[in-house]
Amino acid sequence: MNFPLVSLALLSLAAGSFAFVTESAPSAPNREDVNRYVTVTTTGTAMVEPSYLSMGATLSTTADLGEQCVLDFAQARTRAMGGLGGTGIPSAEVLGSGVEFAYGPPAPENNNGYFISNNTAEESQEGVTCKEKLEFRFLPEGDTATQHSQVALAIDVAVELGLKLEGNSPNPYFGYQGNQGEAAHTIAGKLTDEDRRAAYAAAQEDAMAEARLEAAHLASLSGGGLGGVISVNQANRSVQWKGLDAGVQATCTLTVRFELN
Repeated sequence: MNFPLVSLALLSLAAGSFAFVTESAPSAPNREDVNRYVTVTTTGTAMVEPSYLSMGATLSTTADLGEQCVLDFAQARTRAMGGLGGTGIPSAEVLGSGVEFAYGPPAPENNNGYFISNNTAEESQEGVTCKEKLEFRFLPEGDTATQHSQVALAIDVAVELGLKLEGNSPNPYFGYQGNQGEAAHTIAGKLTDEDRRAAYAAAQEDAMAEARLEAAHLASLSGGGLGGVISVNQANRSVQWKGLDAGVQATCTLTVRFELN
């Protein structure tokens, strides 16, 4: 006689007893045995005060002879350092990147402020140019009105000294629009490494809180509850200066996977 899916085992001949062990086909998995999860992607933001305000400018002089160019540059640099350092703005400091030398006349600018390259070999052999990039930075102390006044003062002094200011964006989100002619020069709010890490942490917390809210809502729609976190991936993060009235915005995007109960 055949016993399908049944194996016969002799356990004890003395007792004359037999035991049957059956092997059955695996049953269909229960709902609890299936991995159930929900994945959401959210972006968190945090607005923070800048660690310091920064204005970039370029000082340059040009002369026919290198010796004269160096002398002119040294005098201009002394005036620039004294003028920017004498603004009376608390905590102000001027940083230099080092002097660079270039042979040939400086490239002319068109009406939009862009340089036009010199194309002739003869022109490129005329004159010597000395230049250095300067950074004027100070702490954002006082109320917003005071900060605007300090920014305007720094721009006015730099223009009077003949410095070429960096940036020409008229968008106030990217800087302060100076009051010298029609030029819109940029003063940017920057963060130290420590403050940047703190800003990112705040943005990450905001993104995670939003992820939990969205995942909980999706879990309720599925008829279940939200469990623990399975994984977290950070897609990107950034900081952006939004102007004196807003500060610096830190942004972080997270992709979070939660268990479903």
